[in-house]
Amino acid sequence: MNGKQHETLNLIALFPTLFLLGYYHAALTFSILFVLKWIWNTYYVTPDVDTHSRATKRLGLIGLIINKLFGHRKTLHNPFFWIVLFGIEYYFLGAWVLGGVFPVASHLVTDKL
Repeated sequence: MNGKQHETLNLIALFPTLFLLGYYHAALTFSILFVLKWIWNTYYVTPDVDTHSRATKRLGLIGLIINKLFGHRKTLHNPFFWIVLFGIEYYFLGAWVLGGVFPVASHLVTDKL
């Protein structure tokens, strides 16, 4: 899949997620942070930020640094890396950071297809 297809898939999947947040009466602050994290991991911090992708261009200098530090389809395409990253974020920031799990996981899975 290309970047636009990854982004489209993530945005389509966001709609039922919004319904579920409302259905289960998630707190407004939690819901907003969860959705912002989802969007952040859809458009900015993706497994393809290690290439000359749209995500890299959106991050500017930080994207270029990440591009130089990590080879394409190496560290950032490793599920273990993301599990550790989300685990650290969850520990320090709370459950709302799990909003980034679907965008990253769907990216990794669809890249394998």
